Amino acid sequence: MFNSSIIRSLMLWHRRESGMTLLETVVAAAFLGIVATSLLGSLSLSAKSDYLIKVHSEAESLALSQMELIKASSYIDYSEGGHGGYSLIAPPADYTIEVTTVPIDPSTGQALGTGQDNGVQKITITVQLRGEEKATLVGYKVDR
Repeated sequence: MFNSSIIRSLMLWHRRESGMTLLETVVAAAFLGIVATSLLGSLSLSAKSDYLIKVHSEAESLALSQMELIKASSYIDYSEGGHGGYSLIAPPADYTIEVTTVPIDPSTGQALGTGQDNGVQKITITVQLRGEEKATLVGYKVDR
């Protein structure tokens, strides 16, 4: 049925392709290593990105909450001596909130001198995480 030369050729071909060579194994392992390294790098970058987004989102939320508390508070007139500052919210651990209040001239927007207050204040809120600034929010409070 089969020609003997065909059978002989098939046996020789089978003998040549019976296993992987060392070179093929090294190339396959190198390719697999490159794929694994790039996958782990991508996962690491994704985790760092998620962390940064979370930190900035928390900082912005703290700054907005602080600004809302200040706007809901009674106006503190800086022309009167011995005043205190606006109340601060309690930030989570490792966060700090700093509020700077500067009375300004409503017509020019320029800061007023010490002991002066024309009824408009520029409020700057800075949120830090472990001493590193993460968010800054600027708003205005008007004496009504």
